[in-house]
Amino acid sequence: MRILIFQGQSQYDVLRESSRRTAGAFRELGHETFIFDMMLWTPQDYLNIIQEFKPDFTFGSNPVCYYINEKLHYEYTNIPHFVRLGDSPYYHLFDRALRDPNHPLVYTLGAETSFIKQMNDMGFDRISRLKTFASEKVFQHEDVHAYRPYPVVFFGSIKPPEEYIKSAKQNLRGSVRANVLDFIAMLPEWMEQRGIFLPVPIDQCFAEFLQLEDKVSIEDRNMLLRTVYPYIDGYYRNYTREHVLTQFAEHGVPMYVFGNDYIKQKLSPYKHVRSFNPVSFKQCLEIYAKSKVVLNITPMFFYAHERISHSITNGAVLCSSLMPDLIDEIPEMLESSLFYTWGTIGDTAEAVKQVLDDPSLRMQLVGKCKQITEQYFEPKRNAEEIIAIYRQVFCEQS
Repeated sequence: MRILIFQGQSQYDVLRESSRRTAGAFRELGHETFIFDMMLWTPQDYLNIIQEFKPDFTFGSNPVCYYINEKLHYEYTNIPHFVRLGDSPYYHLFDRALRDPNHPLVYTLGAETSFIKQMNDMGFDRISRLKTFASEKVFQHEDVHAYRPYPVVFFGSIKPPEEYIKSAKQNLRGSVRANVLDFIAMLPEWMEQRGIFLPVPIDQCFAEFLQLEDKVSIEDRNMLLRTVYPYIDGYYRNYTREHVLTQFAEHGVPMYVFGNDYIKQKLSPYKHVRSFNPVSFKQCLEIYAKSKVVLNITPMFFYAHERISHSITNGAVLCSSLMPDLIDEIPEMLESSLFYTWGTIGDTAEAVKQVLDDPSLRMQLVGKCKQITEQYFEPKRNAEEIIAIYRQVFCEQS
């Protein structure tokens, strides 16, 4: 089989590295794979390469595409195309390769369970969930006992949550603006009172907040949620990220944080926290492999985030916001990692310090991750899953 993988531009090269890793996994299975670098090649180059290479399907992370005579590349060439979502479909639907998510030549893949639910709720069923991740072990010949000078590391920047409130006031109108502002104002108090993060995706929370199911049609519901999602999601993910980082710092957890100036300023009072500029994804992976603990703050995700798979694959202990679907599907994660929710951050911070102070405990946790890595995080398994979906969707139907 021949596979062409689009490699576009991405922040910190995250998606470019993902494309390279996926291509390597397909090659390991014996499939001839060509990485098409969209920063080098033109649409005409693409047509020339397609004519010579003749791929069975093309593959891209998020809806990267080419337009040829106003047609999308898969429409023009009649070659099936996969879109692998790295973030909520609300940020990508009806854009570029997902201009028509139900087009017979395009099919969406996603590991995160909330992405699947969001697509299905909007009436799109040409999507499948990947249960595996394509993670990369950086130092192949070093075991988990290797020297690890970094205590706890976190990678990510923060946009001031108040900016989403300001933006909503400026860009939204009428009842939509009022409802968004009321919902955002409710979130901190809701989490503080219950001691948990939101138990369902934030679009579902917003719909329940307004009781949309009883008031509007599915089409109007979807249109409203697409409008408000960037504001409510942006506020929630940045507010929770700032809160969690500050709480870990308050509880004396030594951290190396790689982020923007805002996060540096917020963490500057804590002498046991060192802040640095963002690094490339490749550098990020190398630091994972030299860290004792990797902190993940993604309460808007319920199953999948690259920090989870890459930290474990590279021998670090994972400390993550609660991932209920991941734990349901891989209950062994509870025995090998540390999970927290809004009301347990203090207890989890103490557990992290215990792991840092007790090498045998840390190695015990890391040792339990080996089987999980082999079963769920191997790139080869991820590639096998994609090939199986291709055969089911595009071969059996023809």
